[in-house]
Amino acid sequence: MKFGQLLQQRCSIFPPEVSEKVLNYKHLKKSISNFTKSRAAGADVDAVQFLEDWMILFRREVHKFNAYFVEAADEEEFNVAQYEADHKHKKPVPRADVKESYIAAQELKFFVELNKVAARKILKKLVKNFPEHDAMLWYTQEGLELPAFQDTMYPIIRRLVAIHAHMFHDGKCNLAEMELDYSTSCSSEVLSYLMEVEDLHAMPDLSSVPHFYASQSASVNT
Repeated sequence: MKFGQLLQQRCSIFPPEVSEKVLNYKHLKKSISNFTKSRAAGADVDAVQFLEDWMILFRREVHKFNAYFVEAADEEEFNVAQYEADHKHKKPVPRADVKESYIAAQELKFFVELNKVAARKILKKLVKNFPEHDAMLWYTQEGLELPAFQDTMYPIIRRLVAIHAHMFHDGKCNLAEMELDYSTSCSSEVLSYLMEVEDLHAMPDLSSVPHFYASQSASVNT
């Protein structure tokens, strides 16, 4: 199965309003393919101009998914801060709300890694088709700004586990994390594995996992 098909398959876990924020690998690949076909056919084409225009499109795609990540991460930060404040002032924090936030954080991890792999893949394809412009493309890759999930979301995930542990597990974080991981319908080992892969072919297919990208009451109310 080709990478584009695999990417589409993995994106099927997202609702439409989120999947449209994923880097448009198909469009970027098609633009490269159309140019190389025209060049091979002997058309008078300007490779430098094409690359400049293509990189504008690429950076727009990167900005698109990065902006969604930042917005979603800010929302998670707000929720966690509210849980911590309520807990500090002895206000009840619904168990389901903490689980829902944990699910959202793990979903965001998958979203980030999916986009990182897609971005690296399309840049490799670009370099392969334009070896004569290595210096120009090297700058593009080196200047690529991708979300640093570990700097933003890992602390939030740990805080969610701590809150859940103090409220429901006598401070035992291992038990709290086990319950929260179970609520995602996906083990922490599988999710953490996503942080290590470079190739989407190695990423597990989560499209058939129930409730992975939804906070249905069945997965958060227990």
